[in-house]
Amino acid sequence: MNDAKSMQVESDGMMVRVWRDYLLTAGLMFSVIPMMRFSNAEWFSILTTTAIGKLLVVLMLLTALATAFYVLRATKPSNR
Repeated sequence: MNDAKSMQVESDGMMVRVWRDYLLTAGLMFSVIPMMRFSNAEWFSILTTTAIGKLLVVLMLLTALATAFYVLRATKPSNR
């Protein structure tokens, strides 16, 4: 019984690490937009005011949502 509990704790820790890494990556992906305002104002303006720029932001949001569902499915415990 002790082995099963330690395996469960290890599995939970692995799931937490997967989510932590995913959220860190998504956070970095979205932090580029505000950082761009200070590093290159012209690119930030293009990204936030043109239709293509807005489309790219929407595409980035949809990609983040799709990958979140993928990570959720990959970390979901199996019902055996």
